[in-house]
Amino acid sequence: MRNRLVFAFIFGILCITSPVFSQPKPEQLAPIREEFLYEVHYGPLRLGFVEILPVTDTTFAGNPALKYKMVMRSNPRLLFIGNKREHYYSVFTDDGNKTYGLMYKSDDLDDAIENENYMKVDLDSSVVHMEFRPELDEYYSKTLPWIKHALLGPDIYYFSRFFAGKDTLVKTPIYVDTTLQEISLKYENKGELKKYPVFQDSVKTFRLNGDAPFTGPFGFNGKFTAWFATDSLRIPLEAHADVWIGFVKIKLIGYRRLDSLPKQEPPGKD
Repeated sequence: MRNRLVFAFIFGILCITSPVFSQPKPEQLAPIREEFLYEVHYGPLRLGFVEILPVTDTTFAGNPALKYKMVMRSNPRLLFIGNKREHYYSVFTDDGNKTYGLMYKSDDLDDAIENENYMKVDLDSSVVHMEFRPELDEYYSKTLPWIKHALLGPDIYYFSRFFAGKDTLVKTPIYVDTTLQEISLKYENKGELKKYPVFQDSVKTFRLNGDAPFTGPFGFNGKFTAWFATDSLRIPLEAHADVWIGFVKIKLIGYRRLDSLPKQEPPGKD
């Protein structure tokens, strides 16, 4: 169960026209309300789905922050996986150029484990409080020094968008389970055309090659490659992540902008 954690680093690590735009800033993405749906495949097998719900405003320690929810569910038709469902919650903020984590928790719904993973930054004491419940009858806790602007769990999904297309190497600390790790992200600024069912035409993309020294959902481990749209939002489109044998593909199959939809009157009560 521990190995199912780390969200979708791949998703970080995860409508569009051909022009290439500069990298977005946090203040540009913050008001955007997007929904994503990804399909996860290993060869011909559909392992499951990952849904990213819209980012919304919140507060943390009395200061403005952002939050979002990720839902991961398996394909129940695969007997060797079974019916798995996990919810991930992330609260984060930014330093003007990139985002960093403030709070993260996950709930394992199929095993009825609430707060399977829980991390919270104590800004006053500069520490990170962490709790981990791999089973109902197991519990671990740890407090580590806080590395300023480090990521917590699925923060990598949002964080990775700010550098797409920049042709640079980014190394950033990330708290995973009850440990502090470092993830490496090598971005390229060469565009390549790829096709996705959610868009009518081929999409110009930027590539990212990453290395995550921990194990994530569906057995993701180590090196991964991700593609982002070259639009102004750097929409995460696809990721290939190493597993024990071969790799798993995560591909965007659903996307919509809620902030661009026309406002509707609330339905009547009768």
